[in-house]
Amino acid sequence: MEPQTAVATPEEGGRLSVVSSCQGCDYVLWCVAKLLKLRHNQVHVSCRRVGGGFGGKADRALWPAAAAAVAAHKLRRQVRLVVAPNVDAGMNAGRCRMSVDWAAGVDKIGQLQALKVTFSLTAGAFFGLTTVEVVSIASAVDSVYDIPAVSVEVRAARCHLPPHTTVRGPGKISAVIAIEHIMQQIAAALGQPAESFKKRNMIQLPQEALTAAAQAAAAAADKTSSNELDTSTVPHPKYFAQGSNGEQSILATAFGKPFALHQYTLPYMWQHLQDVSEYEERRQAVDKFNRYSRFKKRGLALAPVRYMLYHMKRTATVTIYADGSILLLHPGTEMGQGIATKAQQAAAHTLGQLLPPEQRPPLLEYIRVACGSTELMPHAGVAAGSTTSEAATAAVAAACELLLERLRPFAEELAAVAAGDGAKSSSRDVTWEAICKAAGPPDPVMGSKVVLTATARAGFTDSEGWSPENTYQFFGVGAAEVEVDLLTGERRLLRADLMVDVGRSVNPAVDLGQVEGAFMQGVGHVMTEEVAEDQQTGTPLTNSTWTYKPPGLAELPAELNVHMLRESPLHVSKFKQLSAKATGEPPLMLAAAVVCALQDAVAAAWIGYSAQTSRQQTERKGGSDGALNGRPVGCGTAGEGRVIGRPLAGLEVLPVLQLPATAANLKKVLPPALL
Repeated sequence: MEPQTAVATPEEGGRLSVVSSCQGCDYVLWCVAKLLKLRHNQVHVSCRRVGGGFGGKADRALWPAAAAAVAAHKLRRQVRLVVAPNVDAGMNAGRCRMSVDWAAGVDKIGQLQALKVTFSLTAGAFFGLTTVEVVSIASAVDSVYDIPAVSVEVRAARCHLPPHTTVRGPGKISAVIAIEHIMQQIAAALGQPAESFKKRNMIQLPQEALTAAAQAAAAAADKTSSNELDTSTVPHPKYFAQGSNGEQSILATAFGKPFALHQYTLPYMWQHLQDVSEYEERRQAVDKFNRYSRFKKRGLALAPVRYMLYHMKRTATVTIYADGSILLLHPGTEMGQGIATKAQQAAAHTLGQLLPPEQRPPLLEYIRVACGSTELMPHAGVAAGSTTSEAATAAVAAACELLLERLRPFAEELAAVAAGDGAKSSSRDVTWEAICKAAGPPDPVMGSKVVLTATARAGFTDSEGWSPENTYQFFGVGAAEVEVDLLTGERRLLRADLMVDVGRSVNPAVDLGQVEGAFMQGVGHVMTEEVAEDQQTGTPLTNSTWTYKPPGLAELPAELNVHMLRESPLHVSKFKQLSAKATGEPPLMLAAAVVCALQDAVAAAWIGYSAQTSRQQTERKGGSDGALNGRPVGCGTAGEGRVIGRPLAGLEVLPVLQLPATAANLKKVLPPALL
């Protein structure tokens, strides 16, 4: 990945120009101007693109930019500063490591009634962006589960370590892994299949809504061919009524976060993914493999994901030149997430409406995206939180709509002239170039007839700030199958099936790449990326790829299938043609399915070992009726109860994995003797 880097150049009048590898030019501008006691209009910060950010260049890009700016301002010479990766790792830490203590209460039928969770985090020498991780953990740990009583405490300890910064999906991936591990543990103690226990404790659709949707699906099936029938137990979300007169049925999470019933796509995807991935058949195959294989065990698991996101209003500027070419300034930073491509598509789609469909040119070839610049478009904000691409498309579309109103009279005039000339000309002469030429200047000396530059600030709602109207939920389901070598601890990801609700995707190819990339980054987080420090000095020992291991070819699933929900319900009130959902961070959480599958494989190893040795491998601990206690990260304690059902028969409490699940960490929780 591109290192932290900046180039500062002194200019006339004491001004300064900074090119920074950052996720927001304004962030760098404010920092440099304050540091050097300059006015904002005396500092120009620009960024064409970033070779990978993931949150690490949101605020940590300030340090190299500030250092280069101070040196350039003092020496009046251009200064370039590149931070070596091992130095960067010593200056900045990533995610907080943590341990989790929990206690859960279930009723006699196995319904989860209460959950108390305490997260203990290792923060750095100063708090920094650990705040983001703390808040995100506390807000996401309820996930998709309907728990009547929930208590969450998040504590961060100041440690002699580099300060932490945000990393893709900060805090939320830790919360999702924790709650999924807890659900696996409780299911094991109750003797129930984990997938059944999870489904029963999810937020449920009201029965009357299910009945109405089933009737709507049946009515639609009568009008379609038999191969289009929806045979799912839960009807497709498109059949759920969205309410009359703008009213919507509202569901809520355990923490009271509201969302519209027709946008609750998880139940359908949970069922559909099991069908398309042949989950039940594979479950039987995995159980059979584990019965006959002594030194290798397989695990299979499902994990649901809910990820809350915020729509924020952003600004964009669009300029049309006399020859028809177009220049876009959008509010984000291109980091490989495809924001420039989506902004171009939004502009081409909106401006193309000026002409009939059969005459619309491929406007994409006319459009160029300018670099981020505080001179051309200040106050753009930081590209973070996964929704900048959505905001950029909305802002670009709004600016293009302003230009449409200015260009429409010229298009109508050309069409009238073409119609009046009869055979001499036709409507085909009303082209994009002709309209722009008519509205633009006749020569380089004269000005245009109308303003061909438009700036708009827009969003998908009329609300401002962090209001509930600006939130929406991403839902997804992951299924993972793994194999663990009990002698060496080596593990393989055999197959992963993902299903995500990405809304009405603007660019499915880009979104597919984001889903796959985010999932694999999550796989690296839970399987390979171990962090270690010197116990005396706090100096990072995993500061290069010799010691820090991102996922490689060995971690790639042998088979990866990604399904995007078709005909996803609209979740915005404006710019409905751009009703896409974020794909940057939410799919990262699907890696929780890999953790659960590894847990399932380790449990199978203990079950086989227990059957052979007739020894109890877990420590019993007394507790009140229906109470379970455990630590999903760190040391494990046993829960009260006896497991009697598949797939964990004979094991009362799951062994606790220490993440990342490297071969060495897996060996710590495998049976001590196998030969």
